[in-house]
Amino acid sequence: LFSCSLYIFWLGPGTRECRSKCPVGFYSDGGNCKKCDHTCAQCSISATKCNTCAEGFLKNGTSCIRECSRGFYADEASMSCKPCSSECITCTSRNSCTSCENPKYLLNGRCTKDCGKLFYPLTTNTVRLVNGKNSTEGRVEVCFGFCLM
Repeated sequence: LFSCSLYIFWLGPGTRECRSKCPVGFYSDGGNCKKCDHTCAQCSISATKCNTCAEGFLKNGTSCIRECSRGFYADEASMSCKPCSSECITCTSRNSCTSCENPKYLLNGRCTKDCGKLFYPLTTNTVRLVNGKNSTEGRVEVCFGFCLM
């Protein structure tokens, strides 16, 4: 029987070694080093409780996801999902809305009740793709009203 006073790290079938701590990409579970989920670069307590995310994933609480949910935007500096302003349905930064709750209109990245004197409301709904790598990829989003000049 293999015994270790620290952490056991499995190198492969029949090969184990004692370590003072688990390597990056692994977490300790009862003295054994177990691999983090593929979405995590580093994890603790469990495979899916991420401390940092793998490349291509954004931190959302203690998990890592590919795309932020509605009402959140991808903050590139922290590589995490942050909340949009309460007036936005979707946004590209905290105060730069890309869609608004009906009956508000989108005007210069803000949600407004009316379009002012220089603009008129576009009352038909539009559809667009967001968060794609190019113009033919992404998530479908329905936009309810914009202010046009």
